[in-house]
Amino acid sequence: MSLLRVDYIEPLGGTAGTLTLSSSVEVSGSLTVDGDLTIGGSPISNGVVIQGAATGSTLRCGLYNTASSVYSSVVGGGLNSVGFDNTFSLYCTDPNTGTLYLNNNVSSTITTGCCVSYYNFCDQTIYSGVVTCSTWSGDYTEILGICPGSASGYYSVLRLEDGIYGDCYSPGSTVSGGVGNTAVGYYSFVGGGYGNTASCDYATVGGGYCNTASCNYATVGGGYCNAASSNYATVSGGCCNTASSTNTTVGGGARNTASCNYATVGGGSCNTASKIYATVSGGFGNGAFCNYATVGGGYRNTASADNTTVGGGYCNGASGGYSTVSGGYCNNIAGGTGSAISGGYTNCITGISSTIAGGDNGTITGRNSFIGGGVCNCVTSDCSTIAGGHSNSASGIGSTIGGGQCNTVSSYYGHGTVSGGCCNTASSYGGFGTVGGGQHNNAVEFAATIGGGVCNTASEYHTTIGGGYCNIASNSSSTIGGGNLNTASGQASTISGGTCNTVSAIYSIIGGGYCNLASLDYSTVGGGTDNIASCYSSTVGGGTNNTASGQNSFIGGGGINTASGYYSAILGGQDNNTCNFANAMIVGSCITSDRACTTFVNNLSIMNIPTSSAGLPPGAIWSDGGTLKIVS
Repeated sequence: MSLLRVDYIEPLGGTAGTLTLSSSVEVSGSLTVDGDLTIGGSPISNGVVIQGAATGSTLRCGLYNTASSVYSSVVGGGLNSVGFDNTFSLYCTDPNTGTLYLNNNVSSTITTGCCVSYYNFCDQTIYSGVVTCSTWSGDYTEILGICPGSASGYYSVLRLEDGIYGDCYSPGSTVSGGVGNTAVGYYSFVGGGYGNTASCDYATVGGGYCNTASCNYATVGGGYCNAASSNYATVSGGCCNTASSTNTTVGGGARNTASCNYATVGGGSCNTASKIYATVSGGFGNGAFCNYATVGGGYRNTASADNTTVGGGYCNGASGGYSTVSGGYCNNIAGGTGSAISGGYTNCITGISSTIAGGDNGTITGRNSFIGGGVCNCVTSDCSTIAGGHSNSASGIGSTIGGGQCNTVSSYYGHGTVSGGCCNTASSYGGFGTVGGGQHNNAVEFAATIGGGVCNTASEYHTTIGGGYCNIASNSSSTIGGGNLNTASGQASTISGGTCNTVSAIYSIIGGGYCNLASLDYSTVGGGTDNIASCYSSTVGGGTNNTASGQNSFIGGGGINTASGYYSAILGGQDNNTCNFANAMIVGSCITSDRACTTFVNNLSIMNIPTSSAGLPPGAIWSDGGTLKIVS
């Protein structure tokens, strides 16, 4: 196939002719065709139509393309158009009328059917015509049907100012190809596709179907029914996406909207970024509705306060400023500024600067509090912590629950602790109550402590129960080391262990045993069973059924002994009784005192008796040939 190069063609005698070519044609210069152009032996139906080509405009190929502005281009395709836009906007206060300015003076209002003339500064031409259509939208009226007219005189027409604006020409606009594309803004560009429109200065549509770039520097890369409708707005691709504010961006996906300055939607479907610098990276049905809010992805997540972040997950919401939900299911930060939920299921924070790391149905309403995980844990106080477990509650400031189930810290002045276990309570009014573990233990006063066990109660300040079962320390600074069913109800009293022991006086002690009682101040029962120390400073060392009922009385052990006199003592044995005689001493069994200051014994055996009085003090006993004598 040969090449025909034509530098200039013009019909002879001013009459249009027909050019028929069977070879490739390259034209350098002007080609004017009025009629049919036949290439390759077959005429092109209806010819090649060139309409209103303007100075410097270019039509390279295609059907029914139009280039009607200076330096505009249509590279190929069909039914493409670059040219002027006869739509002008007049600011007004009424749906169908607007005020015109003539020579800087207010003139009559404009309505449909009015004749309008104005001077266009961009091409220094006077335009005139009858308004054939006017529609109202927001704060301005769209005026259509304005075409060049015959009005003359600059000062006899409406100047393009005072609220009226518009561009009638689009120099430098380009349509590279496709079908039904339109570029009508200065240097606007449509790369191809079908039914795309670049209708403002420097607007760009790369391709696709029915996409629109309708503001200065707006860009649509491709896709289907996408719209970039504000300055510097960008939609890269996808379907039915909208970037409707300055510098907004939609990367792709379907039915996404970026509707405030610098907002971004990366992709996904049905996502919305509606405030300044709001971002939705992807996912479905996500919304970033406040300034600098971010949703990374997931399904129906919402960031609805300034500087909030939702990383992903399902139906999560962050509505407290600077709050973060990393992921999970139906987690919510409602008003908790600076709070965070890392994950989990249906967790909720309304307190400031609080954190839930994970778990299920955790709730924090206090400030600076923390839930590590678990199920149905609740913190309602400031600076409190639940590490994990199930159905635990911390309601006093500075409270701590390490784990377990159904544990409660509710101290009024706070700082209570339950380390673990089940159904334990640190509920002291004064605070600082502690339960280490166990079950159904209750520390209910200031600095009360229970190490563990079951059903123990420390109900006064500074009380301590180490462990055991059903022990009660009910007076200040009382202590029970362990055992079962022990009660320390005297101030600073102590029960080390055993079962059913009772200390009911201050500074009294029971070391252990069973059913022992220390019932008056400073009394002591070392151990044994059913022993009683019932007077000041009385002591029962051990044994069974012994009673020290005299002040400072003493029973070392044995059984059924009674020391009832002041400073009386029974070393041991059984069935002994000092009978209220002071300083009576009994060594043996079945002895009853009959006078004070006497030592009673059953049998006395003296070993190694001195045989001389020499050197012995008065009152000493010595043997004189088998006869006992007393030194006088």
